Amino acid sequence: MFKELDVNNKTVIVTGGAKGIGEACCRELASRGANIILADIDEDNGKKVEQSIKNNGYNIFFKKTDVTVENDVKNMIIFAKEKFGKIDILINDAAIQKVTDFENISLEEWKSVIDVNLNGGFLCSREFIKELDEGGQILNIITVHSGLPRTGKYSYDASKAGMEILTKELAKNYANDNITVNAISFGAVSTPMNEDWLDDEKAVNNTLSKVPMNIIFKPEEIARFIYEILKNFSLYTTGSVFVIDGGRSLVG
Repeated sequence: MFKELDVNNKTVIVTGGAKGIGEACCRELASRGANIILADIDEDNGKKVEQSIKNNGYNIFFKKTDVTVENDVKNMIIFAKEKFGKIDILINDAAIQKVTDFENISLEEWKSVIDVNLNGGFLCSREFIKELDEGGQILNIITVHSGLPRTGKYSYDASKAGMEILTKELAKNYANDNITVNAISFGAVSTPMNEDWLDDEKAVNNTLSKVPMNIIFKPEEIARFIYEILKNFSLYTTGSVFVIDGGRSLVG
């Protein structure tokens, strides 16, 4: 018999929840009755989002977390269980992006991006799985450019490619433990991370020229897709990459 995942009263951890897609996920899932742990290094924005969602009568707690620091991640998971008694869903969204010509990328810059985007996803997933009581769901936020080459965002795309294979390997190895691990791969989204080109009309037009459906998504739209994936697919599907890109991955 087909079942849906009722996120009501589920504890959802959202890393990178202080802005962009992460913030939109916090708002969408809180409105559906989920208990939210907003984990982010950005304390100012994190607390603002927390208060805004609480003002609407929903359950959310902000926990300042640097996903590259092992003890921070462990304490964040403990905090989630203390606040809501259990953990159910992890959304790995915390990420940073640097735009640099390849020859000019410093080792420090490269490591900083890999550390947040890939190592952070690893740490959060490991500690989440260790503390699960009765199974759960992990959803990793990646990009179509984890498999679609472009120019200038080398470290970001490499880190997301790493998260894609990690998604599949965790899915394979934890399927019998009632843990599903999937990813959502998106195209152009109007997030603060993309401010480098969103204010440039020429850059926007260039991006749209590669998207058959002529779409730049809003974070709220991606969050709604994430809710639908959790609700309708995460009980039956693992190791999948859901592509939401307006056809961008069909174009070279």
